[in-house]
Amino acid sequence: MASIHKLHTDILWSIFTFNTGPPLTSTSSRNIENCLRPLTVTRQSSQVCRSWRQILLQSSSLWGRLIDLNQLGQKNRLWADEVVRRSGFALLWIYGDMHPQGSMEANEDFFFSVLDRIERIQILEVEVQDGVDHNDQGWDILLRPAPCLQFFKLSYSQPLLQNSQRPIFANRAPSLLSFDTHQVPFAIDAPWLSHIRDIRFPLEFTIRQVLELCCRMPHLETFHPSDSFDINMVFIEPLPRMHLPFLSSIQLTTGLVNALTFLDHITPAPGCSLSLHTNDGIRVTAHVTPRMLETAPSILSRRMVDYFSYHAPTRIRVEFTPVALSFLDVSYRPDDSDCKFVIQLSPWYARNRTGHVLLSQAFLFPPASLACLVSVKEVELFLYDIHPTMYPGLRSILQACHSVNKIAISFDSISYLTGIETLSDRILYSCLQNLSDRIIFPHLQTLQVDLDKGYNHEVIDMAKFLRFLKKYRDNGSPLSLLKLTDYQEEDPLNIDALNEMADLTVQWMSGEEVVESVGGRRT
Repeated sequence: MASIHKLHTDILWSIFTFNTGPPLTSTSSRNIENCLRPLTVTRQSSQVCRSWRQILLQSSSLWGRLIDLNQLGQKNRLWADEVVRRSGFALLWIYGDMHPQGSMEANEDFFFSVLDRIERIQILEVEVQDGVDHNDQGWDILLRPAPCLQFFKLSYSQPLLQNSQRPIFANRAPSLLSFDTHQVPFAIDAPWLSHIRDIRFPLEFTIRQVLELCCRMPHLETFHPSDSFDINMVFIEPLPRMHLPFLSSIQLTTGLVNALTFLDHITPAPGCSLSLHTNDGIRVTAHVTPRMLETAPSILSRRMVDYFSYHAPTRIRVEFTPVALSFLDVSYRPDDSDCKFVIQLSPWYARNRTGHVLLSQAFLFPPASLACLVSVKEVELFLYDIHPTMYPGLRSILQACHSVNKIAISFDSISYLTGIETLSDRILYSCLQNLSDRIIFPHLQTLQVDLDKGYNHEVIDMAKFLRFLKKYRDNGSPLSLLKLTDYQEEDPLNIDALNEMADLTVQWMSGEEVVESVGGRRT
């Protein structure tokens, strides 16, 4: 007898249970091969031998975890109903894509039939495909109590239950920990909010309502609103301030006014991640006031200092382009993949120079706050079509990265970086004794240049880098490596101007070969 057949029943049951979870997300459910899907694995396990089949058929809780909409529907409705029957009265995990009737993968009827067991549903993570009727009476099931529901995620392009006079889950979802949908409305005084750990909410809330909502969620861990919440600049009464001791991740996509107001009124857990994306449309340009921009650096830097105090940065990315002004932590964190710090501010018009310059003031961080960047070893820098008035803010950020030994830069960015260095000269030359302080990166050794910009086979002339390289050489800090990436062989490359940099290694790929040149001589 094979060794596996000698395993105790409890061990086998634990293995079978392990194979049923965790539930697949909508994305992973689409990408995973059928042979590896929990439902397929469980079904095949039940066909190995009589004893395994007996264990599995007696385990209704296992079958309740296998309501995979990407495998169950109209094509195999008998099997779908059999899986539900085998679940008995156990808790249900429902996940996958919901497709409308008449489609190749139709499972709408089956979905509503299992949704009708809402009192048993523990996890519901479903992406509704276009074509499903958002007015179908089946959605009214969500207005019934859901006593066992812990995780609720419903993605759909259409609003649901907008005209209902009854509250979602009849206000009775005492086990709910995660609410992730922007199409189902709920009241900010819903009793189940007191247990919520993670939330995504509808986009019609005002900033005051958002803050009041947070007050009702003392255990909140992740705050990820799905879209811009409404502007409400008339604050008749002071907005509430609150401490959210468990809040470890904030993702905001809204106007700058709302974002700053929200961040200024909360105190999250130490080291809280922040992903901020603003895109102020023409309708709110009047709200981007000088006073607001004066407070932006202190509010944003407060979050930056707190985050980097617990997650020391080793690599950052700075992007100033007409599309957006961005500051990102891109440090390699294999054990902390959820940690992130992103500030991305988009002007109301990509080519609106005034808005572009105004938003750059948000990056004029207080000098003391920039000490948290001292551990940065690598900077990714992408600058394009920026005004010299933006240089001071950029210079202060880059100078704080005192330990940088490598810069990754786009080909077009070097002229702006040289301009920032020149600005540094004008301001600092008269008062500095140490010549190395006249350069921004005194420990810089490697300059990596991205050439993939589509030059239509024009000559790529590296002469524009010479001024920058000579400045570092003349200040006693010569670079050792100029690495050219994304070079296309059909593009002529002119590095003759770099020949006078006798000790500089220029490196690029030619086909599969690494080519190096030192002082104009190939090695």
